[in-house]
Amino acid sequence: MILILLMMVVAQAQAKGKFYLINQNGYNNNNRSGLLMAENIGSSRTGAVCGEYYFNNKAATVICREMGQKGYVSWKIDGNWGYRTVVLNNVNCNDDTAPFSNCTYSTQSSSDCYYRY
Repeated sequence: MILILLMMVVAQAQAKGKFYLINQNGYNNNNRSGLLMAENIGSSRTGAVCGEYYFNNKAATVICREMGQKGYVSWKIDGNWGYRTVVLNNVNCNDDTAPFSNCTYSTQSSSDCYYRY
């Protein structure tokens, strides 16, 4: 399982669907750092963002901007978050100045994005 962790300054949620960050216990982490979660983006489900193939600096920048920030401080791919349902997979943003709606992604969970650590 490969999940995305982001470090950033306090963020604001967008009105239609949202991204947010949680800590290891699953609680909202004031969107400063933690596991990247998606709610009602591409589906009506809430869960983690898988970062297997395409997630990169452009995707991190776009998502942080969607959360009300200018960008990110750092991000990494990490599988040490236990079992999480994945709701966004293969996130690919080609332009870090475009909105997230210009990015491509899959809402189908992949078996390699489920992880028990």
